Amino acid sequence: MAALAGALLLLSGMAGRAVVLPSPLPSGVGRNDRIICWYFRPEGRGPFPAVLVLHGLGSQEAQNERKLARRLAREGLAALVMTLPYHIGRRPKGRPSAWMMR
Repeated sequence: MAALAGALLLLSGMAGRAVVLPSPLPSGVGRNDRIICWYFRPEGRGPFPAVLVLHGLGSQEAQNERKLARRLAREGLAALVMTLPYHIGRRPKGRPSAWMMR
């Protein structure tokens, strides 16, 4: 969590930035062993209330979630959209999202 907080502080003043962090619990699947996030920050000086936005189980993309996060940032809330394990860009090549849960 400290790594995430530090990374977000570095992004101060920027909206819609990709943040990639190492997983604290490596799975051995390289693409899954990194946490892919998008950070949206309101204009101005913080601190800001924050929201964690997650996509649905089995999602193929997080486009709607990023749109929601942009809107939240316009309304004064910082928002972090996080990709769940084995979904979207964290899934092994050639496998659908959430393939391990089927």
